Amino acid sequence: MPAGSDEIVEDDGQLAVAAIRGIPAKQARRDGWESLSGLGYSGNAVAWRGAESAEPHALEFEFWVRTTGKWRASFRLLPTWPLHDSRGQRFAVAVDDNAPQVLSLPIYIGERDQQWQVDVLRNSAIVTTELRIGTAGKHRLRIWPIDDGLVFDGVLLENEKARYQTYEWPMRVPHSILAANADRNSGSSGKPIGIAATAPDSFSTTSS
Repeated sequence: MPAGSDEIVEDDGQLAVAAIRGIPAKQARRDGWESLSGLGYSGNAVAWRGAESAEPHALEFEFWVRTTGKWRASFRLLPTWPLHDSRGQRFAVAVDDNAPQVLSLPIYIGERDQQWQVDVLRNSAIVTTELRIGTAGKHRLRIWPIDDGLVFDGVLLENEKARYQTYEWPMRVPHSILAANADRNSGSSGKPIGIAATAPDSFSTTSS
């Protein structure tokens, strides 16, 4: 990793990033993504607002790892009601040029649904999957929306060397967002590095 750079780097077997870092600096909305000030643990959740006819664009993050092999990826979203009775809202994820995995939020069946109540109380719906990273160094994570209504808060990657687990992930958000939210004491330090990328022609049918 270049000295003095501001990259997302593995630390004690973990790395965490706020979804807002997938939106370029000084731009509240791009390619259908919109920052929602005051929402989520990061203080700025990111919602997919793309039209049905628009081609989905990915949130994209570059990160550095020292450890190869299996990584557990946890995606934290705000709990939202399913748009379809038969499935939760879907999104796809991929590292580098690997085939995307299709994941989905839980299928909540009513206000008394136990998972819905848990997710509302903790203000997060967490979807997990396993990713494989073959080499140490710099990599790229992309998140594509498939269904409307998705609201992302953050991403946590962990490997077997992770020493601890935290309820509130050690995420960082852009300095501009931190300043804007200072009065609410939300957010934490960091700089945006994400860029937008077009979705692949097709998605894998693998789900968590």
